[in-house]
Formats: sequence, C-alpha cells, structure tokens
Amino acid sequence: MRATWSMAHSGRVTSAHVTALDPQGSPAARRAVLTRAVIELAVAAAVFGVYRAGRLVTNDSVATATQNAERVLDVQRSFAGSVELTVQRWMLDVPGAIDVLNHFYVYVHFPVTTLFLGWLFARHRDRYPAVRNWFVGVTLAAMVIHVAFPLAPPRMLDGYVDTLREFGPNIYPDDPSRSLANQFAAMPSLHFGWALMVAVAIILVTTSRHRWWWLAHPAATLLAIVATGNHYLLDAAVAAALALVVGVLVFRRQGELSDRVEPVAVVHVGPARRSPPARHRAHQRCVMDRGRGSQPPPAPVPPPTVRPSPVRGTSRISCREDDPVSAIP
Repeated sequence: MRATWSMAHSGRVTSAHVTALDPQGSPAARRAVLTRAVIELAVAAAVFGVYRAGRLVTNDSVATATQNAERVLDVQRSFAGSVELTVQRWMLDVPGAIDVLNHFYVYVHFPVTTLFLGWLFARHRDRYPAVRNWFVGVTLAAMVIHVAFPLAPPRMLDGYVDTLREFGPNIYPDDPSRSLANQFAAMPSLHFGWALMVAVAIILVTTSRHRWWWLAHPAATLLAIVATGNHYLLDAAVAAALALVVGVLVFRRQGELSDRVEPVAVVHVGPARRSPPARHRAHQRCVMDRGRGSQPPPAPVPPPTVRPSPVRGTSRISCREDDPVSAIP
C-alpha cells in the first residue's frame, strides 16, 4: 500500500511518501516468515550434505594430507617459524589455559554462528540474504579447497600434542573415516573464517559503540585453533582472504538487493520540488512584444543576457540590448 501527500509547515511545502506492508502480526506475514525460515533450513541442510560428501572423498587421503602438512610447515618456517608449536607450548605452561581453549574450540564455533544467523534473520531480515550468501559462498569455496588440498592438522604430526585427546573433550575418533567432521579439512580454517565473518557482520549491521568488541571472537578463535593443534597459522590467513574475496563479490551487489526489498514502513519527508525558474517564459514575452504591429518581425534576437542581482542573488533579463538593467517582472 502506498500513500503520497503534501503538507505545509512554517511556510514550507513538504512531500512525504510512505510504503507500508501488512503488519508483522498478520497471518499472511507469519506464513511468509515461516516459509522463509523453512527455506533457510533447507539451504543449511544442503550445505551440510555437501560437507559430508567432501568428508567421504578425503577419508583415505592420510598420506596426501600428511605430505601437504609438511609443505605448509615449510612455507611457514620461511616467515613465521614454528609458531603453532611455540603457541601450544606457551598455553600448556599456563594452568587451565588448554582446558579453556579446548572447550572454546568444541562448544563455541557452531552455537555462536547458528545463534548469530538466527538473530540476524529475526532482527535484520533485510540484511540477512546478503550475509547468508556470504557464509554459503565461503563455506562452499572452502569445501572445494578441502577436497583439492587435504591437510592433516598439526595434532597429527610428531612433536605436537593432541590436546583434545589428552585433556578432553575428545570429539575425534582414532579412525578419520568414522568422524562426522572432515579431519583433513584444515585448509582453510572455517573455525576462524566463520568467527571473523560473524564479527564483521555484526559491526556492519549494528550501530552500538560496543560492537567492535566482537573482534575478540575471531582473536580468541585463532588462539584456540592454534594452541589446540587443530590448525596452522596459514589456515587462518587463507580463510580471511577467502572471506574478503567472497565478501566483495557478494556485498557489491548489496545496492541491487536492497532496492528490491520494501521495508515495513519507510517515511521520507523533504522539501517539495519547485518548478524551474521561468526565464524562458520571460524571453518568449520579449520576442512576442517585439513582433507585434504591422512591421515585419525584426532579425533574430540573441539570447537574453542574464545578470546576477547585486542584492538578493536573483537574475534579471533584459528585453533591450541598450538597457541592460531593465527586467520583466
């Protein structure tokens, strides 16, 4: 339903345009929200199915995944050394730190991401499609890399401690083929990628001055995945780069998406458009006055001279070339 009106206030004419949809509590609105929620759950289930398929493909890639791990370590040693081993030893020396990071790694990743997407769907539904496409795009691109480049995590290599197995909670079976998660999906780290995307999306969507504290979430996640021996530093770097690339591709279309979404109630009030100055009508009057009578019409007159007014900044139009200050009211 659309409504347009004009109003006068303090001598100024303003125009207002209102676009309204059915109220949130109407049965039609509830059915629309429920239908959309079911579609979103179906999308999540489809992505999970693709993830399971990728796990089945890489189950027997132990040798390849181990070789790739050695390659990653060789690359990292050229600029960062054995940073994962150093961080893990530091955290093992801090009483209780590994226990906290283990539980953070196991119990924070999926719940926080799920709660964030649910909150975004409920409170900022106009922003939800773009953010959802961002998450789906990054996840699917990461799964392609998981299959093309299976990578054993540091905990599977000599010299590292499998902190989940040693201190619990142990969520990975000894046989990777029996694991629900793909244990060779270290590159890139979706743990870090999703945490970074949650923080960035909250910063972009909300306006609270405290929203920047959400950057602590990816920072804590980075510490957890490295200290527990589940990811390399390079895994997090690739995940951040992937989130940046996919984010640019998705959000550069945000203007097109927002143009198609009508908000529940949008009111725009501003000054009404005024008709353009009637200088051309004054010029026409000048020409008509000169053409009256029995005399043949004079030669074409050049365009009138527009001179700024020295007092109020308006323009004066001269009908006589020898009288530059005369003007038509």
